[in-house]
Amino acid sequence: MGDAHAAGGKSPQERQIASGIFQEAFTMETEILGIILGAVLPIYPLLFVIHQKIGRFEEVTEEFKKLRDEHERTKEVYHGS
Repeated sequence: MGDAHAAGGKSPQERQIASGIFQEAFTMETEILGIILGAVLPIYPLLFVIHQKIGRFEEVTEEFKKLRDEHERTKEVYHGS
């Protein structure tokens, strides 16, 4: 055991403990990922539709702003303000 530590290595027991800790952390990450995917995937189509509608709304808003600005310019020319 002294030779393993002197060479910078770990004893079999230390390697087993480190492996167990890693395995436990990996299992927890996998479970968390599973929970997140299980919650998000069923509602993903809904989120996609909402994203598309927001994009369309932004396009309509931009077009409205252009038309409003054009109307203001035309009104100023017509009324002479």
